[in-house]
Formats: sequence, C-alpha cells, structure tokens
Amino acid sequence: MKRLRAWLPFLALIVAAALIVTNSMKRDRQLATTPAAESARVPQYVAAGAVWTRYGADGKPVVRAQAQRIDYFEDRSMTLDTVTLDRLGGEQGSWHLQAPRGIVPANEQRMRLEPDVDVRGQARGLPTTIAAREVWVDWEKKTIRSDLPVQARAPGRTATASGWESDFDATRVQMKGNVEMHYDAPRR
Repeated sequence: MKRLRAWLPFLALIVAAALIVTNSMKRDRQLATTPAAESARVPQYVAAGAVWTRYGADGKPVVRAQAQRIDYFEDRSMTLDTVTLDRLGGEQGSWHLQAPRGIVPANEQRMRLEPDVDVRGQARGLPTTIAAREVWVDWEKKTIRSDLPVQARAPGRTATASGWESDFDATRVQMKGNVEMHYDAPRR
C-alpha cells in the first residue's frame, strides 16, 4: 500500500501530461483545417505575369489562362490572381472570361473563377455577355457553369437565372432555374 501511495503522484503527473499532449494535438489539427491556416500555405512554385495553356488530345489549345500571379501548391492546387481565360470554343462559338481570382482545387480538372466574373462570347452567332459571382470551368467535361444567379445580355434580349451552363464551343447554352427573359420590342 505504501508503494502505491508513493507512485500515485507520479502516475497522476503522467496522466496529466498525456491529457495536455492530447489536447494540444487536437487543437493543432483544428488550426490546420481553418481558413487562416489554408491561406498561410506556402506555394511550391510562383509564376508572375503567367500564360498557361492547356492542350486537348488533338494537340490544339483548349484553354489559355493569363494571370498576374499563379501559386502552385504541393497538393497540385493553384490560386491565380487577375485571371483571363480564352480560346474556349470552336467554329460554333467561343467564350472569354475575366475574374479577379481563380482557384484550382487539389487534384481536380476544373477551375473556379470568383468574384464578379465577366463572361463574353458568341452564343448561336450572337454576341453574349454574362455576369456571375462564381463560374466553374471544367476541362474534362469541357463546360463552363455557374450555380449562382447570373445576368445575361444578347442583342434584343436580357435574362436572369439561378444558374447557367454552356459547353466550350457554345453549341449548348442553358439558363437554369427561375429564368426570366426580357425581349426588346421590334423596331418599325
């Protein structure tokens, strides 16, 4: 019994130390997953005044991105500042996108442009502009889409919708959800 009493303070100290270390590890894991830790990541590569071209299987350019800065991270994600995307499309139509920021999530084949994205192009032969808060460009599916409200303009018409999607060459353009179309009156 005397031995147990002699070891009791030592055992209590070991248990307390284990609890402190465990709580510290939990706190560190929580801090590592917060947005502040995410923004504090250090890029593996940085390119300033960059032009980045993605080619298709046929060797032709599919997307050309220009950015004031591209940060490339170890997990294969990227952030881009002051982004312009073009060369999306073909003979049927094309798109040109501009945004203050672009994000390529880790190991994904798509880019999110944000905020206040300006989209200009030819859809069914008509010059078209679309304004959106966020736009996804998917290189595998060859689509451009937004699941947030958009406003579109083309000669003689305007539209608002809860979202929008198009293929790169503008052969399929679809306004999605709560679509409101306004047509200009014909001139006589």
